[in-house]
Amino acid sequence: TFEDETITYRQLNDKANSLAKYLQAQGVKTETIIPICTERSIEMIIGILGVMKAGGVYVPFDPEYPQDRIDYMLKDTKAGLVVSSSTCSNKFAKANIKVVELDRHWAEVEKYDNADLNASVNAGQLAYIIYTSGSTGRPKGVMIEHRGVVNLVLAYKRDLNLKHGTRFLQFASFGFDASCVEIFSTLLTGGCLVMCSKESLLSADSFEQLLTRQQIEIAILPPAFQPFVENVPDTLKIIISAGEALNEATGKLIQSKGITLVNGYGPTECTVCASQTHNPIRSDSIITIGKPIDNVKIYILNKENQLSPVGVTGEICIGGIQVARGYLNQPALTNEKFIKDPFSDDAGAKLYRTGDLGRWLADGDIEYLGRMDDQVKIRGFRIELGEIENVLLQGGLVSQAIVLSKPDVNGVNRLIAYVTTEGIYDKQALTSYLIAQLPEYMVPKLWVLLDKFPVTTHGKIDKRALPDVDMAEQLTYNYVAPRNKIEEGLATIWQRLLGIDRISIHDNFFELGGHSILAMRLIAAVKNEMSINITIRDLFLHPTIAKLYRRSQNQNIDLTQSLIPIKTTGNKTPLYIVCGAGGTAFKFKEFVKLLDAEQPVYGLQQPLHINNPADFPDTIEGIAERYVTEMLLDNPYGPYALAGHCLGGMIAVEMAGQLQAMGKKISMLAMFDADAKPLVDVVADAGQHNNNLPSLVKRSVSVISTKLKFEIFLLMKHPKQALMYKVRKIGPLFSNTESKLANIDQDIFDKITLQIKTAADKYQIKPYNGEIVLFNATQQYYFIDRVNKIIYKELEVNSENKHAWKNYAQSIKIHEVKGEHSTIFDELNAREFSEILQHYLG
Repeated sequence: TFEDETITYRQLNDKANSLAKYLQAQGVKTETIIPICTERSIEMIIGILGVMKAGGVYVPFDPEYPQDRIDYMLKDTKAGLVVSSSTCSNKFAKANIKVVELDRHWAEVEKYDNADLNASVNAGQLAYIIYTSGSTGRPKGVMIEHRGVVNLVLAYKRDLNLKHGTRFLQFASFGFDASCVEIFSTLLTGGCLVMCSKESLLSADSFEQLLTRQQIEIAILPPAFQPFVENVPDTLKIIISAGEALNEATGKLIQSKGITLVNGYGPTECTVCASQTHNPIRSDSIITIGKPIDNVKIYILNKENQLSPVGVTGEICIGGIQVARGYLNQPALTNEKFIKDPFSDDAGAKLYRTGDLGRWLADGDIEYLGRMDDQVKIRGFRIELGEIENVLLQGGLVSQAIVLSKPDVNGVNRLIAYVTTEGIYDKQALTSYLIAQLPEYMVPKLWVLLDKFPVTTHGKIDKRALPDVDMAEQLTYNYVAPRNKIEEGLATIWQRLLGIDRISIHDNFFELGGHSILAMRLIAAVKNEMSINITIRDLFLHPTIAKLYRRSQNQNIDLTQSLIPIKTTGNKTPLYIVCGAGGTAFKFKEFVKLLDAEQPVYGLQQPLHINNPADFPDTIEGIAERYVTEMLLDNPYGPYALAGHCLGGMIAVEMAGQLQAMGKKISMLAMFDADAKPLVDVVADAGQHNNNLPSLVKRSVSVISTKLKFEIFLLMKHPKQALMYKVRKIGPLFSNTESKLANIDQDIFDKITLQIKTAADKYQIKPYNGEIVLFNATQQYYFIDRVNKIIYKELEVNSENKHAWKNYAQSIKIHEVKGEHSTIFDELNAREFSEILQHYLG
């Protein structure tokens, strides 16, 4: 089950069979490697089972991975076919590979019959490959065979009493090996696999509602997530703690609720779980990882690979049926980590060296004692600190880099990067670079710049002497104190959760080290202590105390109303057109019909239903940030094609810069008859202070005066066209839907229009790292209606402003298009325009 959607075993089997036969027809054979890249859905499970039934090996590609990581994994697997969805397939747009979209291509898939396949899968075949962090700077693929998965399922079936109908939560990302336990232990024992949306995991309330509504019985949760299981339903019987070391206080809290707490231990290289126990917290406060599960052997070895006595610390080494085949395409690393098992009579038996430290206890349980090397766990994800360090050094932005993991005030591990540099230290550039290379959980939020690293007497870097992070240095704004009781309450909660003595109301929660787990704690604390309900979406849109306060005062306002879908179907990279001041996406409705049938298009415009202009940003940077946020909420993966009309050009170029800083891919940036400020004018304005209040008022009066004169002219001489002008300007977005403008406050709309124009006057364009495509109108009028032969005020075309974008881009392409500023999108003018634009979009 996934939200309101359910599927029976018969339906699941039929669909997986059809997909398997379709894949075999595409050339999938025994151990053909097939990446699967899709969002959480029932289709994800169909994809996994279809690949395995066809004899293939599934490789989970989390669609939230940066493009660079996906490209590397694709190259490493040498895959010729990918199973995906229409929303995630753009990750492979530039790869020479066949992409099967399970939603869009299903009609083709189901042409294949759904009878069971004759082909059999033997125990020694590969079942899946999961990529984990690698110390060399690149992830490594762990190859797991079917025998290991089946053994794991049978052990769980007995130990957890799994049976028909058991409702097991599918919590983990399918790129994380815990998902294998959830999926296969449920489906191979006749249970109900309860899948969940990402949104339901981002607040304590929604997560508890999910547990209750779906009557979850078993859930695997990392320790960092366990504190959110507060008001648990009676149905929840078992919580399996996995991913990182169990916290004693949290474990006792869970047990106090009458829930069975199981502590599991095991690396990806040994098929998820090698040992577990139902009684992990002993009376002497020692936390154990229990005993090996069936057909798994665990040894504690000293440096000479000899068995350590009871109570003596050594390296945990794992043998038995669940040991992986090795690392894909990495024989040297495989030979280093997977050694011959000296304690087995089987000549081919292997022993995996985990790098974990542990010791046997007298009762036969094992106590986990940490790592031998630089591997850590962050929110359940396994990370090689060396991978982050190597990627950092490859970027050429720092001279030296050390990354450490240290717990915050809540005991949750967080990454801290220590760097030295011979050039300019640019924290934002470093973060943006890593975001483009690594998953979000591997990007340090906290940075420390040092003149040089401390060293030991032997000349090696002394990591123990590295200073603790000074949170004051992480603040990017000057300190501004809370201005009211609500801001004081929010600041108190932020300071407690982040471990910072003083936080400005303009400091960004996520830039101060905030992450998803801390965000959930924050939301719960704000609700419990201040009786204010905010969501993870609110925090994402309003990540400062000042913005969150303003949001709390407007709880009934939907602020996500700037992204307007014009055409949502199609498999090409979506085009986002930013409207100018006073413009709406309705302007582009007919123009979009001239583009390719597979071209999705969205508009970004000033909000239509808003009670207070102060709720809309008053700077171009702020407007761009809001639009980017709405884009990311709708389409988090990219790439993105952007265009700006009129003053929307300035917003679009600022959005492009912000997206690039996040490591996002911009496939095209275009300007639709949008002016830029010549660099000389920007410098002159800065010197003459033309953005002071009198100058802005003067320009605002001029704008209003022109608008007023025009509307009087139209009303007096062309009353019918005056009415049509108003209807078109703020009319319904689509004729077949209820008007979204029925209750619009025209005065507020006009004030926001003026607010955008004022923001554009103050804005100084930042250089864009890429090409800009200019589409300039051949004529300029304030208003033109060729059908009724009405023209008002021909404007002087400022060629210098039109071409000034060359000062802000690596390169520009210029195209003159028929019509004037407002009519270039009309069908009579826009055919050639649309063809040229589609070329760039392609």
